[in-house]
Amino acid sequence: MLIDSLVLPPTLGTASVTNPDKFVLELYFCGCSFKCKNCHNQELWDYKKEYEIDVYSAFKQLKQYINNSLIGEIQILGGEPLWNKNRIQFLAELLKLIKHENKNINVILFTGYNLKDLDLTAGCFKYIDYLKCGRYIEKLPSKKLNPSFVLASSNQEIYKLPELEKII
Repeated sequence: MLIDSLVLPPTLGTASVTNPDKFVLELYFCGCSFKCKNCHNQELWDYKKEYEIDVYSAFKQLKQYINNSLIGEIQILGGEPLWNKNRIQFLAELLKLIKHENKNINVILFTGYNLKDLDLTAGCFKYIDYLKCGRYIEKLPSKKLNPSFVLASSNQEIYKLPELEKII
């Protein structure tokens, strides 16, 4: 049984990548080795055992949100969502369940890794619709995608998967 450190319940946000008129379901994972200077989620740098949950229990808690017509997308954040192989496997299983429940919901994964450093053949990527890549670099300016969504630093990029079409 796959277990990982996922902060639940999820947070509802309004900074949407794909649909600024809808709410965002934000899923936060604990654990990050990047530890970017002045990161806005420093409290998630360490893996937290108190947030450990198995895939099926996590899905059970998320299921009530997934088909809500007010939710336009799911954002997977951290910490670092691709922190280790167990996390990638956990994500693959969880996202498979989510997409089986609602194949039309967009999933956006935020990672500090650059695109060239990722193995896009890993199982979780077939369930991800958009990928935000790049570490937060405080000295770089932000970059606006749409009225509700701003990238924290201009080195970051968003790609549509599986085509790898660069959005910004």
